[in-house]
Amino acid sequence: NGTDLLGAAIGSRLKKGESNGFIWFAYSRDDSDKFRIKSLNYPDVIADFTVSNIPDKNQINKDHDWRKFPFAAVYILKKHHFEIKNGMNGILIGKIPEGGLSRSASLSINLIYSILEINGYKNIDTMKIVDMAQEMEIEYIHSPCGKLDQVMIAFGKAGFLTLYSQKDGKVSYIQNPKNS
Repeated sequence: NGTDLLGAAIGSRLKKGESNGFIWFAYSRDDSDKFRIKSLNYPDVIADFTVSNIPDKNQINKDHDWRKFPFAAVYILKKHHFEIKNGMNGILIGKIPEGGLSRSASLSINLIYSILEINGYKNIDTMKIVDMAQEMEIEYIHSPCGKLDQVMIAFGKAGFLTLYSQKDGKVSYIQNPKNS
């Protein structure tokens, strides 16, 4: 609708005494097109697939749990004509409380950047990353969302509020009054 959106980093929404939320992803390139990603939050489930063997987006359901995110990242990158020739081995862990704190946006942005990096892509426009992360959630994961969470994850700066103008797609920063 063209309304400007203002957001802050997730640390401002955590309860007193909680540490900032995080998603950590350690990974290495696999010279084949095989992906093996394990979440330490869900140790019994491993995302194990190849670039050419991603589940169809119309068959994704709750049984695919967190694994739908790596599937979606590869799907969207291929859709946008990025050549994904290298797979990855990875370990993922996160601590972001439930309740609208951008967990899916954080994971989506992280996976897109990581997959692009292992395939030799650099200096991709940050707003393009945001758009692809939003597209992942809407088109593949079937979770309608706006763009604010992805913008805050990709553009957020410590000590600042992030202002996103939907009209022109510009991002600017305002000093956080709590840090003045």
